[in-house]
Amino acid sequence: MGIVAALAQVASAAVETAGSLDRPHSGLTATRKVGSIPGGTNSVPTLPAFPRVVAVRHVPEQPQSGQPVLVTTRVAQPQGWSAVVLEYQGIEPGKYVAKGDSGFSNVWQSVAMRDDGREGDRKRGDGVYSCKIPAEQQKHRHLVRYRFRLETADGRTSVVPDPASACPNFAWFTYDGVPAWQGKLRPQGSNLTFSANFMRTLPVYHLLARAGDVPRSQWDGSANKQRFPGTLVYGGKVYDHIQFRNRGQASTYVAGKNKWAFKFNPEQEFEPRDNYGQTFASRWNSFSLNACASPWAQINRGLSGMEEAVSFRAYALAGLPAPRTHWVQFRVVDAPEEAPVGNQYDGDLWGLYLVVQDYDGAWLKDQQLPPGDIYSPESGLKHRGISGAQDNRAWDYFMEHSRRGATGNWWRTNLNLEAYFNFHAVNRLVANIDLRHGANHLFYQPAQGLWVPLPWDLDMMFIPREHQAGVIDQTRCLEVPSIRREYQNRGREILDLLAGDADPKGGQVGQLVAELSAFLMPAGQAHTWAELDMAMWNYHPRNQSKGTFFQNPGEDSRGGGPWRRTLETPDLAGFCR
Repeated sequence: MGIVAALAQVASAAVETAGSLDRPHSGLTATRKVGSIPGGTNSVPTLPAFPRVVAVRHVPEQPQSGQPVLVTTRVAQPQGWSAVVLEYQGIEPGKYVAKGDSGFSNVWQSVAMRDDGREGDRKRGDGVYSCKIPAEQQKHRHLVRYRFRLETADGRTSVVPDPASACPNFAWFTYDGVPAWQGKLRPQGSNLTFSANFMRTLPVYHLLARAGDVPRSQWDGSANKQRFPGTLVYGGKVYDHIQFRNRGQASTYVAGKNKWAFKFNPEQEFEPRDNYGQTFASRWNSFSLNACASPWAQINRGLSGMEEAVSFRAYALAGLPAPRTHWVQFRVVDAPEEAPVGNQYDGDLWGLYLVVQDYDGAWLKDQQLPPGDIYSPESGLKHRGISGAQDNRAWDYFMEHSRRGATGNWWRTNLNLEAYFNFHAVNRLVANIDLRHGANHLFYQPAQGLWVPLPWDLDMMFIPREHQAGVIDQTRCLEVPSIRREYQNRGREILDLLAGDADPKGGQVGQLVAELSAFLMPAGQAHTWAELDMAMWNYHPRNQSKGTFFQNPGEDSRGGGPWRRTLETPDLAGFCR
């Protein structure tokens, strides 16, 4: 039984539908407030500490091998400066240099920039300085960093960007495009070839890092949650000197293919695009990269993150604010060879991952929600957005009263009941069996507003048995008869609208599953991203449970007892059905 059929069958038993429909549920609304975003297509971080340099550009933005690169900068106040010099350093794949390394401080080459209307400079004396980095410097998978040194006749210098800043240089990444890839689904099988056209059906996130840091981050328990330096490249833009680490609690080292977290500099926040190539309302200072690995629900391995993507969208469709997600191909440049011959598990390719938006101020803007505080019952405050809130008294008060029970009036003046109804009903609908008191959810409170539950950690879904409690402290609001009746009405609405049709080609859930799975099964291609991920991770040396992809029939046992699932076909399409 696949997602669509499970939603219709499991949810009909899980969501109580007694009572009449007595009022509409419009969900959350708010006024959108979006500030201006500086820069354009080829923009770089502004440099308020050095007002003389007011524009920087390199063309092409992401060169290919053998292409010269034209670098220009405008100096607004050229008087007093006798020369503008470009300094650059090339970083070879497998020889990453972090900001704190001696190679970053000491190894720079210099090129004089011109303002005489020659050799790439357009106009003499206009304050725009130019120079070309020769074609032979551009090599596949190489990072080139650059900065500017302004000199006076008497020997004084000024370096731009400020060497003390979080990102003290600009950069580009030379790349010739994602190549084809070959891999076996099973050790004794034959190679499948994933063409270059297929490999480019998903956007690519490149991480450049020191070779030793990557395995330590992902598989060394002594480095758990430790931040490492790196560079992320996406859409031709280089986000230099970021930090990365592993993510997770109990599931951190279970699947071999683990979760990542990325943190960006305030000088250059991340500019993501969704599954459709659309930009978000605000730049991000962090995001989570989920592994599509179902660490605890091995019976779901091969679902390719569909359980998370479908569930987050189901919450959103029901009217509850939730993170947006999108799939990417993740590649790590930490060795000289991009795809070593004879070992499909080495090289840049790490496979399919799901980007999950973090709960923070950028998420609030994207959701068109007012500023507010966001709390995790596990770790406390995640985002402080209410001006003047200096402590956690409001959060502590809310949780204390939620746990000991309260009157109907207290619930109505503290908990956003419409949001809670959506949250609780969809939890039952998608079988969020890992939900529990104090874990795997968050809360948001706008200024002097009602608390809103938020879904999180959705990698154990569509399991028709119990595991954890499946409820949160605020479920006690349903002990109030009038509130319980309102929830039952909302549960019926969600069930009827979202999961009333078990036909994979009909009903809103069928449409949702078809829409999202299309990114993983691109039209006109011989293979799917689920197959690629299976080839990469099903028998990967780091996988502790080898051979678990697409088990059919699959058997599992949770707190509610053993069960068996049989797919029509042992592939992603069978999972989707």
